[in-house]
Amino acid sequence: MKLLKNIFLIVLFLSVANQTQAQEKKSNAENRAAKSMKNVTTQMKLSSDQEVLLADALVARYKNNAEKVNGKDLAKEEKQKIYRDTHKTFMKSLNPKFSKKEIEQINTILKEENKKAKKK
Repeated sequence: MKLLKNIFLIVLFLSVANQTQAQEKKSNAENRAAKSMKNVTTQMKLSSDQEVLLADALVARYKNNAEKVNGKDLAKEEKQKIYRDTHKTFMKSLNPKFSKKEIEQINTILKEENKKAKKK
């Protein structure tokens, strides 16, 4: 009985540890998207619909980049193509709820954020 209890506890511990590790991987894109959202929302007035769309688009953008680039031995040109393609998809996803001027503003804010991150 004691052995069965120990086995159950070990299995429970391993499943919790595995789930925690999986959450850490996906939370990186979500954390970056949240930081970007904070920068955008402090500089722009957005409706709640726009905020939801932007947050979803940012998470999708960062996850897509990470999935296609991280852990792969890609040339600089290949990475740049992936980033460009993801950026185009990101901008198209904003079209339904944002004006052209708002999209340009968001793009400018995100570019400034990236420049600050690269300096660190």
